Amino acid sequence: MSKKACKFKTGKPGFGCKDGKLYRFEKKSVLVLAPWPEPQAWFKSHRKGWHSSRKRADKVFSETLFSKDWIKREGYGFIGELTWDVWLGDPAKPQPGEVEQYKRYHGKEPKSPEDILAHRQKIRETNEWCEKNKWAVRYVRKLLSPYFDAMPDEVREELSRYKNRRWHLFCLFARCPGALELSWSNPALCYALASNWVFHKPAVKRPMEAARRLIGKKQRHILGWLGFPGTESVRRIMAKVDPQALNIKRFLAFRGALQNPSIVKWLSRLERINVEVMDMAAWREYHPFLSAGLLMAFSREKDWRKLSDAKVLFNDTVRMARKLPGVHPRRTIQTLQQLKVFHDHLVQEQNLQWMRERLAERGVTRLDFPRPPFAGTPAIQPIRDTDSLQAEGVEMNHCVAIRMEWALGRRSFFYRVLAPVRATMEVNYSTSMRKWIPGELKGKHNGSVPDSLKELLFAELFAGGPYIGEAEFSGQIAMGAGHD
Repeated sequence: MSKKACKFKTGKPGFGCKDGKLYRFEKKSVLVLAPWPEPQAWFKSHRKGWHSSRKRADKVFSETLFSKDWIKREGYGFIGELTWDVWLGDPAKPQPGEVEQYKRYHGKEPKSPEDILAHRQKIRETNEWCEKNKWAVRYVRKLLSPYFDAMPDEVREELSRYKNRRWHLFCLFARCPGALELSWSNPALCYALASNWVFHKPAVKRPMEAARRLIGKKQRHILGWLGFPGTESVRRIMAKVDPQALNIKRFLAFRGALQNPSIVKWLSRLERINVEVMDMAAWREYHPFLSAGLLMAFSREKDWRKLSDAKVLFNDTVRMARKLPGVHPRRTIQTLQQLKVFHDHLVQEQNLQWMRERLAERGVTRLDFPRPPFAGTPAIQPIRDTDSLQAEGVEMNHCVAIRMEWALGRRSFFYRVLAPVRATMEVNYSTSMRKWIPGELKGKHNGSVPDSLKELLFAELFAGGPYIGEAEFSGQIAMGAGHD
């Protein structure tokens, strides 16, 4: 460890902006980002002196970059593109504007006056939270705007289209004339070129120089250099990919899938390729269940809630089908409705197989799940073992048992909800947030539960506190008795 690194002392954690540079101070490190038109990054910690770090630069830059239009908005701009109005009047006869607002907020039609009243309360709480946190907008304006305002508006808006690796793209735009135009015409190709050392093997020693030499060449030539099929059909497919769907792991798998002529043929028919379509095409285990019609259905769906539910349905279908190799769809799955029919058929087959093995008393091994994260309530009871989870799936006629491995690996945990509705509840462990978060809540036949009731049930579960085992409970009683 160098003497300079030993003497290093950081400032107060937070951001700073001086002489055009952006500073990010943390407990034991500092990151400095130089602005447009010559972006550079320097990182220093208590372990090592100043050095370059693309990974740390991208993490800070991607998380803090904001659209110029976003910061110009007053009040509630930082919660999204909508300014929420609080409506008054009879909830049984809501105004058309309030119904439209409800649909945009919840993704569905209100079914009762209670839904409207709950929505109004939610909007009041959201607006109150935003009012209290206006200081965050002022903080961002004061500390971050000078750095981001230095870049041209068109560069800033183009970077906002991407979800990650924005620093790599920022450097490409600054150092390679023509890169911005490439991003406008083919964002996926530009994304790969900005991280070309990942795609081109062996990796070049000077990636920006390589990008400058390539930027003026035909897109098919760039594709071939990056390891993609250098064909016109693949070039057109890449141009359809939504920038929000891009990340390195998925993109590398997608590159492998583009070697499959059937996948290329199906993708060529689509108008856009979203994250769901890209995932389905990228991973080889999904390919036996794909068709041009099914990919088209996922591509055309605009409602993100319906799209998310359909992707979960597809994933569960694939997992069940791999565990039941003798069960096949009657015909190629072409629509989301046909996918649901096949999913429900697999649920019945899975439950029947479990019941047959139970009756024959063979092949059924009961495994206890790890300790529940929450104690639950009399109406929300933890499901403690694999046999009980399978029985829950049989009773509710859904495929919760296919996620048994998740519970055994402590990625998820399941609860039996008895009141006020009969449902199965899932909580998931977030590794990034390091805590348990709400998952799905489904009724019989994967029926939906109203959002307001869902929020209430998850709140009751989380408020119940951690689970206490019998041994711990007995120990607490003994300790309490010792104090009397």
